[in-house]
Amino acid sequence: MVEGTWISSVDSGYSIDNNSLDNFNDIYPTDFNLSSNFPNPFNPITTFRYDIPKDTFVNIKIIDMMGRHVKTLVNEYQTSGHYFKQWNATNTLGKPISAGMYLCKIQAEEFNQTRKIILLK
Repeated sequence: MVEGTWISSVDSGYSIDNNSLDNFNDIYPTDFNLSSNFPNPFNPITTFRYDIPKDTFVNIKIIDMMGRHVKTLVNEYQTSGHYFKQWNATNTLGKPISAGMYLCKIQAEEFNQTRKIILLK
């Protein structure tokens, strides 16, 4: 037990303000998840929140509706936690992409999840 400890993360919305860390595990995710991006529809930037319950390799990519790769947002080993990643509607070459519907796909171990995202211009 640790006394007099205060932990806060403005981005995640979680905070603990007590004399022990009995509830410390509550701030860590228990499941993999890719939340809906916000805003959606978006222009010119959107943010993705995703949760990783254990240390693992994470790959998040943007795909067009024809299944073509547009951009890789994350491709690295990450520790357990809540993450945010912004995308500025550019492709792998840094060029702006066309308005339309795209997919954001996360892969981490056996976990796969896809979200529809809409770019308006």
